[in-house]
Amino acid sequence: MRITQRSGPGGNFAFRSDSFCRVLISLLSAGLLIAPMVALTYIRSLPYMLTAVSLFAVVFGVIIAVATGERSSTIFGLTAAYAAVLVVFVGTLIQGSL
Repeated sequence: MRITQRSGPGGNFAFRSDSFCRVLISLLSAGLLIAPMVALTYIRSLPYMLTAVSLFAVVFGVIIAVATGERSSTIFGLTAAYAAVLVVFVGTLIQGSL
């Protein structure tokens, strides 16, 4: 953990801001993995499952694009990997229901 001091009012602000951002990103990351799995377990129709996966992937891509300064190719790769994880989960759900 990095502690930086700034001179002037609010001298320890950088430390608090950095810690808060790390906690927020951790919670958001966990939520973006858990929420689709919970939602997909309640959806029984394949077209609705694929629509939900698409929507979650779009939300993930937008969050990554807004929250980071990464290049488009990196954002594309991260979003594709995220969507692949969700598609494997859907495939497992479908396989288990047969």
